[in-house]
Amino acid sequence: MIFSQIPSCLLAQQTAASDQVHASTDRNAQPQRPGAYYRSPEGWQQMEQILSFSRAHPLILAPMVVRPRALRFRGAEATLKITNPRPVFLLKSVPLPGGGSARDVVLAKLDARKDYRDLPVMPGRTVFHSRDALPASHIVEVTVNAESPDVFSITPTKDLRPGEYILTFGMGEVGGYDFEVLPPSMAAKR
Repeated sequence: MIFSQIPSCLLAQQTAASDQVHASTDRNAQPQRPGAYYRSPEGWQQMEQILSFSRAHPLILAPMVVRPRALRFRGAEATLKITNPRPVFLLKSVPLPGGGSARDVVLAKLDARKDYRDLPVMPGRTVFHSRDALPASHIVEVTVNAESPDVFSITPTKDLRPGEYILTFGMGEVGGYDFEVLPPSMAAKR
C-alpha cells in the first residue's frame, strides 16, 4: 500500500540507488571461500592455482654451480590478465599445500618459454653452504597486511613491469597463483 502512494519514477530511482549501493558493498566485501583473489575493478576475482610440473636441474662443476635449477609451470601464459601495474591480492586461509604465513609470501617474475614458464632457483650448494635462493632479479618487493590470522592482502611496493608472475610461498615448490601484467599498449585496447 505504501508503494502505491510513491510515484513510479521515484520508486525506480530509489531502486536503482539501492542496487548501486548493494553492488558497491558486494564489490568491496571479502570473498567467503578459501583461495587467492585479485582485486579487479569489478570486485575480487578468484585466481587459478598452478603446480610445478618438473624441475630443471643445475649443471654442476665441482665446487661451482654453472646453471641454476628451475621450477617449471605449464602454459606459455597465465589465464588471468591484469592491466593494473600495482595490483592488490588477497590470500584467504592459505590455500596452497604446505602453505605458509604472511612472512613467507613471495611475488616472483617468471621467465616465459615457448609452452611453459620457469621460476629459477639459484643453488647455493658449495663446500661452505647448501642454501638455495630465488634470484633477486626475479623477486618483487611486496607489502603484506594481515587482515586476520588467516587472511592477508598483498600489494607490490612498485609498479610491475609487463610479464608473467607467480604469487607463492617460500621457494615456490608449493606452486602458486599466476597472472600476467599486460603492457600499457595492450591495456588500452582492453
